[in-house]
Amino acid sequence: MYSSGLPILFLISAINFALIYWVDKYLVLRFYRTPKNYDEETIKYTLKQFNWAFLFHAIITFYMLSNTKILTSEDIKAISEQIEAFKEYSANNFGLEIALA
Repeated sequence: MYSSGLPILFLISAINFALIYWVDKYLVLRFYRTPKNYDEETIKYTLKQFNWAFLFHAIITFYMLSNTKILTSEDIKAISEQIEAFKEYSANNFGLEIALA
């Protein structure tokens, strides 16, 4: 929900999901006797919740990107300057031409 304003959350989420996957796999193989039985109602309920998730994501994204206290034009200018400096540094030191928008 907050990924528009904090893109680092994608990396944190990926690490979290990978960790949960391995922990659950270990627990299922070593400790649990039988896994939970999920039926079609659980899947239908989850799919219905995606509509609400999209709505909340859109609202929070709109708020974060339109709020002048969160992201100001000076911030955008500073970020653009840092990107240009990074592109120049990488081109001069590593011979990399980075195409960033």
